[in-house]
Parts: sequence; C-alpha cells; structure tokens
Amino acid sequence: FLGTVVRCGRVVSSTGVGAFAQQATANYVKMLWETKRVATEVYSSAGSTSGLDSQAAIDMATYSVQVAYKPSWCDGEDSDLKCEHQAVFPLYFLSFGLPPPPLVQAVTSPGRLLDKPAVTCAVPSASCTDAELRALLEEHILLMQSQTSASWDQVDGTDTFAVGDDTFALTSGTMLNTITPDPAIEEEVAQSNAIEQRQWGMSRGFRLGSESGMSTKQLDFVVQIAGCILALPLMAFLTYRLISLASQKACASSTDEDEEGSEEEEEEEDGESDLEGSMKQSPLMEDH
Repeated sequence: FLGTVVRCGRVVSSTGVGAFAQQATANYVKMLWETKRVATEVYSSAGSTSGLDSQAAIDMATYSVQVAYKPSWCDGEDSDLKCEHQAVFPLYFLSFGLPPPPLVQAVTSPGRLLDKPAVTCAVPSASCTDAELRALLEEHILLMQSQTSASWDQVDGTDTFAVGDDTFALTSGTMLNTITPDPAIEEEVAQSNAIEQRQWGMSRGFRLGSESGMSTKQLDFVVQIAGCILALPLMAFLTYRLISLASQKACASSTDEDEEGSEEEEEEEDGESDLEGSMKQSPLMEDH
C-alpha cells in the first residue's frame, strides 16, 4: 500500500526481469575473481546457447574458463538433444579420477594428434588443483584481451563415452607450454579468509570468530576436558572408598588380634590358677 502511494505513476510488471539473471551471474563471477580470486569453470556439452552480444556475456566469457565437450556418441539416441545436454554431468565427474586431458595444437583428421605437450593441467578438469585452475584463468584473461572468445573445445574422443581418450584444443590456437600461477595472487589467496576457513585446527574460533564453527580438534579437546572434570570426582570417590575399605579391614584384623590375645591371656591365667590350686592340695595329701 505504501509503495503504491509513494511511487509516482502506476506500478507495472510487464517488462519482467529481462536479462537480470544473466547480468547478476556474470557480475558475481567477475567479482569472485577480482575480490576473492575464485576461479569459475563453465562446462557445456550441447554447444553455446548465447553469443557475445552483451556486456554480461563478455564478462562471463572473460572471467571463467570455458570447456566444450562434443559428445557425438549421443547420435542415434532417442533424444539426441537431451543426451547432449545431460552428457556434461557424467563426463565432468568421471574426469575427477583421471589426469587432466592433454591440450593439442590441431588435428589433421579425427584421432590424429600433432602435438601433446607435457603439461600437468593445460585443460580445465575436475582433477586440476585450485592453483592450476587459477593459472589457467589468468592465461585465459590475457587471451581475452586480444580476442573475443577463447575456449577449450574437445577435438578427439568425441565418439566414446570414456574420458581417457579425450583431447582438447584452444579455439584461439594458442599452446600453453608453461602454466605457472602468479605468485602475488597465490600469496593473496594464501592470506585470504577462504583458505583459513579450510583450517580446522585448535585456533579456528580465535582466528575466525565464534560463528566459524567448532573444529574436530576443538571438539576433542572439549570432550577431554569434560572427561577429566567428570573423572576427577569419580577417582576421588573411588580412592576414598578404597582407603575406607582398607581402613575397615585393618581395624577388623586388629580387633581379631586383640580378641585372640585376650583369649590367650585368659587361658594363661586359667592355667596358672589351676597350677596354684594343685600345689595347695599336695601338702594335705602328704600329711595324710
């Protein structure tokens, strides 16, 4: 009600959200790299659905590494388009268990490679490390300064579901002979809060605040302290009971010894009295 009263004119919704989702996503991807040094990977298996006709599309293509699978093994399926759209999921996750695929310069015919450089991670893959992906994105941003697009396209292994025979080539034709992350960026990442969030040691709460949660080591330490607090009175009680039982046992044994001693003394006294009585009776017998 207040919004309608304060606004000048009639509230309409016919224009819709337009390209808001695309612009917001591209802005998030850009800001993640510029402020947090987070590398974004974009994988597709059904071709590109949007051209570089807007600033959002340009930012998305610039600040994320683009990998295009070509699943020609989907041909002949009941729904080729559905298969191509869904192929990216198993292909990406299967690559996690294998080394990154090789980057090739060109192919003269399907399956014939001209160059296979020995680079650890020259193609974005699920098995690449964070530092390697950052290095690839740095190279990608440099390439985008001189051209409108640069992506890693699959050029071999397209006719098989297996990912071990996949190879990729950059659309720009550039070969990445050496991939080294920028030391300044790596130092920035090492000192960032994102890396500290992965540390679950004893000092987590002190460094990141109470809202960061409790680490396993901290939980173990608290459990040990609680166990010690509960164990101390229990140990004291058990010690007291043991001492009490030992004292009672000692007292009982000493009482038994005293009783035995008194009985022996009484027996001795009885024996002496019997002896004296017999000695008194003996003279009378002699007079007789």
